[in-house]
Parts: sequence; structure tokens; C-alpha cells
Amino acid sequence: MESSSNGYQRPGSVVAARAMLFENCPSAAQTTPVGRDAKAMYSCEAEHSHELSFPQGAFFSNVYPSIEPGWIQATFQGKTGLIPENYVVYL
Repeated sequence: MESSSNGYQRPGSVVAARAMLFENCPSAAQTTPVGRDAKAMYSCEAEHSHELSFPQGAFFSNVYPSIEPGWIQATFQGKTGLIPENYVVYL
């Protein structure tokens, strides 16, 4: 199947597609406040284009929940993507 019923076509994983849908959901802010900051306890190497690579000690801004359990959306060095929630502490 090349496109959904609404004509939208998105290459990549289900995680990326679900994350994109979640960004447009106003109820997202109910589980974690939007705009939180966080710091990485561990380094991480991205395995997919929608994930972020970062070193231990990295600071994230604009942190908010992802529709994918165990992942959060954050901005690091001007790039926004998914990071594992259990790799960070909230500031």
C-alpha cells in the first residue's frame, strides 16, 4: 500500500508515523508538561532517522511525550527527534 486513505504518504517506521500523528494531538501535554528540559545520563546512537544521537551529559530542550511508549520527543543542537525516556533526567 503506497498511501493511506487521506493521501498522506510517509516513508520510515511506524514509530516515526505515530510520532508525527501525536505531535498534532492537543491532549499530549497532559502526561508531561511541554517545554521541559532534560539531561542525558547515558550516550545514545540513533538507529533510525527520527531518533537523535547524543553524548552523555547532553542537554535537551522542548521535551514532551511521544506516542511511542518509552520514548520522548526532544530538541538537541537544533534537531528534534525521539530519545529513550529512561536515558534522561528532567531538570
